[in-house]
Amino acid sequence: MCFSKSDKPKAFLPTLRAAIGWGDLYLLLRTKFPDAQVFMAREIYDLCNLEDIEEFLRLDDTNRQKYDLQRFRCSDFAFRLQGQLTVPGWSGLAKGIFWSEVHALNCMVDQNLDFWYIEPQSDGTSSNLADWAGKTCRMIIM
Repeated sequence: MCFSKSDKPKAFLPTLRAAIGWGDLYLLLRTKFPDAQVFMAREIYDLCNLEDIEEFLRLDDTNRQKYDLQRFRCSDFAFRLQGQLTVPGWSGLAKGIFWSEVHALNCMVDQNLDFWYIEPQSDGTSSNLADWAGKTCRMIIM
């Protein structure tokens, strides 16, 4: 569940603007990342706008966890944020975990069918993968 800095639950839910079937989302991801393994977990995915995700990130504390190469690294941040987003009202969104050859982070597809990278360690969002985060997509789980 998403909590504010005061640790009180917020009743904030995304505005669901559209939906996409798994086949169409799979095709979109395979077109963008032809060499990646893509795993789909739902039949239908809800689509919201990026601003809803950015508001969630503002309230979530995943980025405030301490990085530790042996005990809490990039994949742990990505799994934690994915878990935070896997609650009623948010769980059906077209969001997931993206692995490059050197980094793990989160991702989403918005209502315009644009693909976004979400860096769970900083709450940054971008339509482009940062140079330091890798060059190729190895795997996406949605």
